[in-house]
Amino acid sequence: VGEAAFQIPESAATALKATIQAVTPSVKSTSLIAIQAARETLADALDTFRNSELNAPEEGELFNIISSGDGTYSNRFVTMTGNSSYYYNNLLGPSDHLAQTFMPEAQDTPNHYKFSTLIDGNEAYLDNHYNYTPTENTSYLITPTETNGEYNLLYFRNGTPEAYFNPGYGFNTNSIHYQIAPARKATIDLNVTEPGWATLMLPF
Repeated sequence: VGEAAFQIPESAATALKATIQAVTPSVKSTSLIAIQAARETLADALDTFRNSELNAPEEGELFNIISSGDGTYSNRFVTMTGNSSYYYNNLLGPSDHLAQTFMPEAQDTPNHYKFSTLIDGNEAYLDNHYNYTPTENTSYLITPTETNGEYNLLYFRNGTPEAYFNPGYGFNTNSIHYQIAPARKATIDLNVTEPGWATLMLPF
């Protein structure tokens, strides 16, 4: 919950809190009918909260998509490599292809986005298929998990849901979660131990 992109908005949390406060007296009631009605009201409010429309990113905002969890494929950056005919989805360590970023493009339904990037100057859309040519007919439904800041990405092709995005483990499993984080920038630590002049050259 918060104000950042892809977080559940504060207004949704406020509405849930108000519902909880409203049904609390009924939960303490001795009437089974009142208690059951309160439970149903609270269940509906929780469903509404979980399915809230997430905060939209700013236009042109770029993101890294980073795997979460334990094991071989944790804390790795989703990275597309290849050429104009075939692209491969990889989960690479933080030192590899750190600069590859994705631009989300909102679709007609809530929390549904395409993710595009540039490879050798060519626009490519994130696809879930290995050895497929990604097209703009691919998109993802973003669903928050129980861990704050982590999501499942349900892959759609031509408007039809097919599988959870999972380049490391294979398809159709939600065993791996992802952070959709504002693009990280590489940093360089400089330690000068001797007095004197130095020339620093940075890429542009």
